[in-house]
Amino acid sequence: MREAARSPLQALLCEGNSNKVDLLVGDIYGEATEELGLPADLLAATLAKAASHPQDAKPADVAASLSMLTNWTLGQLGAMVNSFSARLLLTLW
Repeated sequence: MREAARSPLQALLCEGNSNKVDLLVGDIYGEATEELGLPADLLAATLAKAASHPQDAKPADVAASLSMLTNWTLGQLGAMVNSFSARLLLTLW
């Protein structure tokens, strides 16, 4: 079976690396992340590197970061709705 052609957005997302434009815990604490028990690649701030150095931000990296932000936001909203729905059902019983 032939692979489906990628859309321009899919191609952009595949070549992007959000870690190049997002601020990570390792960028803030360096080697101390191990002492703090935090992974160095944990997100600290979305697009923070791009905001402080916009000339270094590539469109593919920004697209990857925005895609991750959108997915995390939708995941959080889904979890909140699920939690609210479960509590609402318990009160109705």
